[in-house]
Amino acid sequence: MNLKDLNLNEFISIDVETTGLDVSNEKIIEIAAIKFKNGKIEDTFSELINPRKKIPHFIENLTGISNSDITDKPQFKEISDNFIRFIDKYPIVGHNVSFDIDFINKELNGIYNLYENSFICDTYHLSKIFLYDMQSFKLQSLCNHFGINVNKAHRAKDDAENTGILFIKLIDELSYYSLDNFNNIYKIYSDNIILNKMLFENHIKYFIDNSILRIKDKSNRILNRNSYTYKSVNHKTQKNINLDDVFSIPGLLSKKFKNYQYRLSQNKFSGSVKDSIDTNSILVAEAETGLGKTYGYLIPSILNTDKKIIISTSTHNLQEQLFNKDIPDIVEVLNFPIKSTIIKGMRNYICRSRLNHLIDNIDVLNDNERLDLLSVIIWIDETKTGDISECNGFKTWMNKKIWDLICFNHEFCGINKSDTHDKCFYQKLKNDAEKSNLLIINHSLLASCFDKEDSIIDNHNICIIDEAHKLSENCRMYLKESLNRNIFQGLFESYSFIVSKILNNNKENRAFGVIYDSNQNIIKEFSIFLKLFQDLSYSFADLKLQNSISYTNIQDIRYKCTENQLIDMNSEFENIIESFKNIITLSNENNSLINNSNLSNYTRVEKIDLNITQRKITDMEKVIKKIFSDNSNYVSWISIISNNNNIKSISFNTAPLWVHDIFTDLSMKFDSMILTSATLTVDESFDYILQEVGLDQYSI
Repeated sequence: MNLKDLNLNEFISIDVETTGLDVSNEKIIEIAAIKFKNGKIEDTFSELINPRKKIPHFIENLTGISNSDITDKPQFKEISDNFIRFIDKYPIVGHNVSFDIDFINKELNGIYNLYENSFICDTYHLSKIFLYDMQSFKLQSLCNHFGINVNKAHRAKDDAENTGILFIKLIDELSYYSLDNFNNIYKIYSDNIILNKMLFENHIKYFIDNSILRIKDKSNRILNRNSYTYKSVNHKTQKNINLDDVFSIPGLLSKKFKNYQYRLSQNKFSGSVKDSIDTNSILVAEAETGLGKTYGYLIPSILNTDKKIIISTSTHNLQEQLFNKDIPDIVEVLNFPIKSTIIKGMRNYICRSRLNHLIDNIDVLNDNERLDLLSVIIWIDETKTGDISECNGFKTWMNKKIWDLICFNHEFCGINKSDTHDKCFYQKLKNDAEKSNLLIINHSLLASCFDKEDSIIDNHNICIIDEAHKLSENCRMYLKESLNRNIFQGLFESYSFIVSKILNNNKENRAFGVIYDSNQNIIKEFSIFLKLFQDLSYSFADLKLQNSISYTNIQDIRYKCTENQLIDMNSEFENIIESFKNIITLSNENNSLINNSNLSNYTRVEKIDLNITQRKITDMEKVIKKIFSDNSNYVSWISIISNNNNIKSISFNTAPLWVHDIFTDLSMKFDSMILTSATLTVDESFDYILQEVGLDQYSI
């Protein structure tokens, strides 16, 4: 397949530089359009524009375009005819191209509408779909990935050229994917979405016309895995190996690694770990940088017990190091069979069945949500883990509504036995975990290990807590509860999505009108609640920031509702709680109507989704009460994101002041525990960490 096969033998790549991001108030200062023919640059249009307003200092630094540079330059209307003639009816390509088109259309003021060209391609969205594992989808990052030489970033001509070259590279990347892939993508498109639509249509047409399913073999992308298995060679029992056999010179480690150096402190640390395992006790040990603590605790735990080993860390980097390097190296040295598995909480994993169900009912998503959903379509076909953190094109915190509808849910999974159930990522992970003798988790999952929904971790095992200095903080953040407009909006949209789908499928039912009116009452009450919450949020934020001369970025400010300055807001707190109670009452009544109306097109899946979402609404009332009332066992704070003294978002948060109960439970759950880190002592004393985690009651 070449560009001509896709009707892209000629296309125009565009870019603009502006005085700011707000299309309503800002202006274009530079515009460029590059004509590509058969993959090569054929012609260039580039102009500096006088915006008739001052260029902000930040934009001058970013683009290198100064106010003096545009003083004698034409206004946009003076070059608009030449620009329109240049782009003609060619396909248009851009990086986040809607930004460029919106600014250009505003300047054209109705003379010409670039969106009337239905062949518009966006390298930003293409990259999020097909290069889902990239860390950044900025133009410069993508160009670096493909080895495209970037000259002057944030200048329209260079960015337009680089975008065109990037686009050609992406077209080649698309050739690794099949007709099924493009059909799945196309299912999500609506009639109103233009970006990349004709590109996908042309791919599908080419496949069908030429009776082929795929052009190239799969790309050589390295895929993550959840589990690692080592089967020993001529394995004999290793119970008689002692630590000196491993650490001494000559020893097993020195035979394996040429640069191995014996460290007495590592050997002593490893011995202490062994003693703790043998005596079913708790060890708190500081292991300074360079000691080699991962080998120090892995070797004795693997050698000296038949129990399952749980290793909990704070950072993803340490998990990756343990899973991909340290554990494979050690079991090879010891010639010891092992199966290790990395585990996260179940909400980190996508559910194929729920995704398919959403795609089958895609009409309930708006166009922006559909574009966001596209980012998981290629990834889910390739991933071996189903862990959404691999898919950098889809951010769960930005797409809470969608993620709530497609992430794993134990209730849905327990009842829905679809054809894809045997391909369930989380169920496979649970099976792997049960067969594993070494589990790698994070501190948050450790804190939740008594949650019945996450019952992966068994009792009577060894628990090694690395990066233990972050343990209390991580557990506290796991137990943190937050409220903000997006959370409420996402929760309500999830509920509305399900009810709308049920209503659309049962228009002929005699109960339709009653359910519809009931749902309208919920919508009305939610609007009242959201306004109350928004007004309170801004009043609260203004109150907490009233002594600030200026504020920007993120500020976390602790508060107590009993503070004198906040007492006057008590009635507003009560109004919010009362309004949310009304939402719960109305939604419960609505659910009863739906469940008792003998709807002919009301599926079990929809009933499950409705119950799940209703439970989330009910649980949210507890969070509201907790955040807007004082409890000496909790700390509360407001997070304010602002820019140039304008508040952009507000979030209320609360978390336990102490997390002692967790560690009391953990100490009872595991036979032995090892807490270690490079920094555990304060003034050469363990008192602080022991008090933080509630272990000061034990005799260590």
